[in-house]
Amino acid sequence: MTISIEELKQAPTKGHAFSCGYFNTPDGNGDIRRANECWTSQQIFGLDFDYGITLDEFNDICHKHGILPILTYTTYSHTLESHKFRALFLLDKPVADRRVRFMVYNALVRLFNGKSDQQCKDEARLFFGGLENVFESNIVLTPEGIVQALVAKYRIEDVTNASKFIKKFCQECSLNMNGSFPAVRTNEIGELEVDFNVSEEEFAPIKAPIGRGKPKLNLDGSIQKNKVVWQMREKMDLDEIPEVCQLAEAHESGEYLPYHSRYHLALNYIQLEGGETRFMEAMDLNSEYDQQNRKEEMKVRGIDYAKAQGYMPSNCSSDNCPFFEDCPNRRKNILLKLGAKRGEIRKIEELPKAISLANAEEAFDEALNTAFALTGHNITVIKAATGLGKTEGVTRLHHEKTMIAVPTHKLGREFHERLIDAGNDFLLIPERPELPTAKEKEYNDLQRVGMHSKAQALIFNLSKEYMKLHVDNITDEQQRILDYSSAIQSMRHADNLLVTHKRIFNMKAKVKTLIIDEDIMMTELFETGEISTNDVGNLVALSITSDDSFKNQMQTLANQFLTSEIGVYSKPKTVTVDTDKLEKLIQDNIDAFSGNIAGLLECDYFVRTEQGAIQYGKRNDFSNFEDTNIIILSATASEKLYKKAFGKHVNFVDIGAIQMEGKIVTHYDKSFSRNSLNKMDKGTVQALKEAKEIVNEINVITYAKHKSKLKELGFNVIDDCHFGATSGIDKYKGKDLAVIGTPNMNPAQYIMTAKLLGIKVTALDQSTSGIKYTLVERNGYEFHYNTYSENAMLQEIQFTFVESELLQAIGRARALRNRCTVHVFSNLPIA
Repeated sequence: MTISIEELKQAPTKGHAFSCGYFNTPDGNGDIRRANECWTSQQIFGLDFDYGITLDEFNDICHKHGILPILTYTTYSHTLESHKFRALFLLDKPVADRRVRFMVYNALVRLFNGKSDQQCKDEARLFFGGLENVFESNIVLTPEGIVQALVAKYRIEDVTNASKFIKKFCQECSLNMNGSFPAVRTNEIGELEVDFNVSEEEFAPIKAPIGRGKPKLNLDGSIQKNKVVWQMREKMDLDEIPEVCQLAEAHESGEYLPYHSRYHLALNYIQLEGGETRFMEAMDLNSEYDQQNRKEEMKVRGIDYAKAQGYMPSNCSSDNCPFFEDCPNRRKNILLKLGAKRGEIRKIEELPKAISLANAEEAFDEALNTAFALTGHNITVIKAATGLGKTEGVTRLHHEKTMIAVPTHKLGREFHERLIDAGNDFLLIPERPELPTAKEKEYNDLQRVGMHSKAQALIFNLSKEYMKLHVDNITDEQQRILDYSSAIQSMRHADNLLVTHKRIFNMKAKVKTLIIDEDIMMTELFETGEISTNDVGNLVALSITSDDSFKNQMQTLANQFLTSEIGVYSKPKTVTVDTDKLEKLIQDNIDAFSGNIAGLLECDYFVRTEQGAIQYGKRNDFSNFEDTNIIILSATASEKLYKKAFGKHVNFVDIGAIQMEGKIVTHYDKSFSRNSLNKMDKGTVQALKEAKEIVNEINVITYAKHKSKLKELGFNVIDDCHFGATSGIDKYKGKDLAVIGTPNMNPAQYIMTAKLLGIKVTALDQSTSGIKYTLVERNGYEFHYNTYSENAMLQEIQFTFVESELLQAIGRARALRNRCTVHVFSNLPIA
């Protein structure tokens, strides 16, 4: 059983007793119980205060050292005259080493001057409930941060005896030292490193961390003092730091910065000759740092500690820097910005020379005809630039038992006209007509919960009613519904079909060839969605009056989603369910479900989020086309992803770069991410003003959400086109165009796509640390991008998503054949 932090906060005042440890190690008899010898790990640390300190004094110490508990609650014996309370502290990760556990506990006890009950050192200590929660927070601490706070306390409050106290602490914990500091540090990949002088098996914690006389030592108790040689970069232009880093500029202008931002800055400044002095002098510009010895704390807790541990420059991130998301000069760390130009993108290889348009057309026709002549099951992907003439090439083929799939109905109608003009006979599946008001709502409700076949049956039943009417009494609206139903029913008998992408994986018609216009990898092939956990819970709640068998089925079905570990991607278990009863339950209570509950129940992977939602994904395949020759035509397809999805035997043909009549001009200085346009800080506003001077009155494609915002700034944003909705729009052919934005998706979508592709995803990939500003190579360029630093395939998924949207938007101008200019404002180099 697991409980959330919020549930833990409420447990004491409800009378619950608890232990901070996790006990899963068998004792000498093979039993598992709440006992010291069964301790396995621990993430919560508790202190019990029965005398010698008031709540106000305790809170003052917490805030002074930045070590706040997640909960402080009074015990049953607490009075106004005699304060008795307990405090719980939360670490970022569970501790599974007894030595680290005692080190953290010991440091906490010492921070509060030994005023807590030191019997709490036992792993199996039981904490009883209490009267009232007097303080709550969501502060997460680290073992290193707690040790740093203790070192700072001694070195600021008692300079004379600081070295003695620190050494005594290290002796008690069997810690070696780096210089005059405990050998406790965080390595380059964010893992805790502690240098102990005894093994975990030989370690024996002392009886009382705070006491008179010498501490009880482990074994011989010898402490190794490691010496770290600190080397600084010499002859660097320190004046350049605030010029290339907004955070440094704020600091040197006297702006107050929170500790984590100051620490990040300090770890970069101190690498440079004269940098530490310059950093500390800047703190003198703000009087707020005089409160509670902030300057001394920065020196001893931050700088001196970091130098003793031999720390490298801290990496830039949104956690460290409030300017990170909109930084025009992002690098891995601040030092890498020195001497670098803003928005620098370096060309690292010469791409193959672009071929002529005529040669490209010839190569495409050859590839298409070769692929079309294949028989049996094949998958051929032909990557060719937008505007090359893919539609024209398809119309020239001799079609027999062919199905063509296009992104939209509008594109389908245009394609159909060209096929007919070329002498091809194709049945076009029209767009669904609007239904009578009540039926329209019913249809949309069924689609919302994922009951697509029921929704389709609703239209068929409606058409059957209209067929009974006299021909003179049928309205135009009713006739459209009859025509639509007739077309759907004629699909299985049609020689050639023209449909939208949405229908591909629902088709059962036998065809020799399937031609897919535009990439479906990130849309139809891998479907993703999100649903509230309340919807899943309603399956159980609504089945309460059903028979026991069905009720148990619903409980089992729902439990796997509701009890899964947060953040862990899982495959759903096979649960035997009475599908007729399940469909009836959903349909009879359709308003109780806000999302695609049927889609969740059919998913291949799911993950529960902290926000009370379940994200899910389903991989469609071509099982209905196992004897079909499949051809995919796209300007944005990824060879790596298609071969990962369908094996190395996928035939991938890349026509390559083509000489263009028009030109694409890229502006890399700003990403214009969704986040930056949401915030609209000074840097973004200034960058938009500069972009406006470049684009003047030409048409602009951007995010749907930010159209009005850019219109207010004077941009000529077009209404019928935006990221995610650009396919098939041809009205801007030959016109100058601007594309503003870097349309990254939610990282959860990248992770889900990777899982569906069978790509290994680590805990780091899923964490906030997994995505960081990383030096990458793509499209012949080297540049920094906020992407997955340790997973090349996740990078490929992300870049394919973003490039697909950008290239589709750029393609609306048809610059391949027309003399026009497309300005692209994005930090991802496309051309």
